[in-house]
Amino acid sequence: MKKLTFMLILLAALLLMGSVAFAAHPCDQCGSTSTTLMGSGAWCHWYCEACDYTTSRNHDPNSYNSGLSPNSCSGHCRWCGASAIWSSHNFTTWTLNSDVTCTTDGTETSHCSNAHCTATTTRPAPGSAFGHNYKDTVHRPACDNIGYTNHQCTRCPDFYNDHIVAALGHAFNGWKYNGDGTHTASCTRTGCTSSYTAACSPVTRVVGGVNLSVCTICGHRISQGDGSSMEASSTAAAHLDMTELPGDLVVLVDPAPMDVPMRTDAFYMFITSLQKEGVEVDFSGRVEITVDLNQHPFYLPDSIFFEMPPAELKARAFKIVLVQYELVDGVATEVWHEVPFTLKSGILTFETEKMGVFLMVLNIMEPPAAN
Repeated sequence: MKKLTFMLILLAALLLMGSVAFAAHPCDQCGSTSTTLMGSGAWCHWYCEACDYTTSRNHDPNSYNSGLSPNSCSGHCRWCGASAIWSSHNFTTWTLNSDVTCTTDGTETSHCSNAHCTATTTRPAPGSAFGHNYKDTVHRPACDNIGYTNHQCTRCPDFYNDHIVAALGHAFNGWKYNGDGTHTASCTRTGCTSSYTAACSPVTRVVGGVNLSVCTICGHRISQGDGSSMEASSTAAAHLDMTELPGDLVVLVDPAPMDVPMRTDAFYMFITSLQKEGVEVDFSGRVEITVDLNQHPFYLPDSIFFEMPPAELKARAFKIVLVQYELVDGVATEVWHEVPFTLKSGILTFETEKMGVFLMVLNIMEPPAAN
């Protein structure tokens, strides 16, 4: 009776499907492929007579189109002949692929959103090029290296540089006499450890009626022959009207110049020069020079000003003169040119249009008579 009922059901199913025979689905219980289609709807059902077990499966997309085109989302179920759930793929969401670059369009891919379908499709993606994304890095100029701004793309190797600034060059200052006719200075720029040694270049100037031979770079007194040197002021500053000074101001200070044989008393002697990499340079214009005398205490023996703090010196008692050797009526003569100055709390400021030797003398002092 049971077998008869089964056969009647099978016959009815075959009639409903147009008497078309479909591939059998293997039994989930015993694996036999001798199963019989029992009917279909939302599900396919096969009966295995060998183990009396019914296998049920839904119509997933890979079952359609008679199995010839997996993931086709169309056709009929190859097991039971049911029509496909979808008539076509459903590609709605697109994702750019890794072939897109900063300058070249790439492709995009979409996955079919129909349930159980794993089909994909790829198409060109016009206008998908990213464009460059530059990160800017400023490289400041150094003594030996130019400065520039680097623009490096964060997505590709492309870069370019602009805002080029010339290398600064070394700033050699603080020259020290080496005892062998040479002087050495270190570069004062931050991070630079370079030093430079050069031969002294003595300049002979007439001061107080006698020749003073001194290296204006390091302050070594060639004429003394005792290895003594003038002290370079670390507080000297300068301002030039209208334009920038073409070099670095160096002010050599002697707070007791009588140890240089002179015919007149001087309380301070200053030798000023503009230097660039250890060489004097010219300038044109009026320059204002400021020196903190408190850094150079006066020590001329047998003087009422001996060991007096520079901050107590009064401007009215002194004058500042530029010492030059000029032809006067055809005779080489030491000439003093007074220059404007101020003196307050030991801070001396004076103006000049020339570099050279300056003396700070009593207001009543006169230049030595010509030989």
